[in-house]
Amino acid sequence: AWTESDAEAAEQAWRDGDVFGAIEAADRALAAGTDSDGRAAAVAAAGAAADGALRDAAARWRGVGAALEGAAAARAVGRAAMAAALTGDVATAVSDLADARDQLPDPAPRGLTVLLGGAGAVVEAMGGALDRASRHLAGLAAASVAPDPMAAERLDELAVTVTAAGGDVDTARALLHALPGRPIGRGLLLRAWLDMRTGHLAAARDAL
Repeated sequence: AWTESDAEAAEQAWRDGDVFGAIEAADRALAAGTDSDGRAAAVAAAGAAADGALRDAAARWRGVGAALEGAAAARAVGRAAMAAALTGDVATAVSDLADARDQLPDPAPRGLTVLLGGAGAVVEAMGGALDRASRHLAGLAAASVAPDPMAAERLDELAVTVTAAGGDVDTARALLHALPGRPIGRGLLLRAWLDMRTGHLAAARDAL
């Protein structure tokens, strides 16, 4: 009878939002050397990013990408580029993006080009082009593709962050209100940050 491997269980648990179960299963697969297709390594990389260990996440994603090819490799290295850019390591992010684009199939999956576009927009923001980057991110966030469940950040939340960092708090607030669902986690932190920047300290405390 077929049984689910630890690597497959880790990937499914991550997509279901069971972070602890995903990491536990991924660690079992990695320790046992049974992660032949890089699924457990991908979960470990995503977990590192979720913990804020973005440099570790980027290095892990590069390792995943080196073991794959084509679209799968491009996706992994694109995630590495995003993580590297968010640490401020623009030179490495640019290198990762070039590597990812070299491995893009033709035609490329739409979700993959959106991911790479998002990483490129973060590179723009880190280089000081906040206005252009915020417009780029807002457009990508509105694309008709599912959010990447393993990327270091959601594009719509990055659009809010970069827009506010550029000084356009009203547009950032409008983007935040347009996010789907009731805000949780980072969405609440963004709301508190915007309230604090506009002097609404009681609302900021409530959000926190």
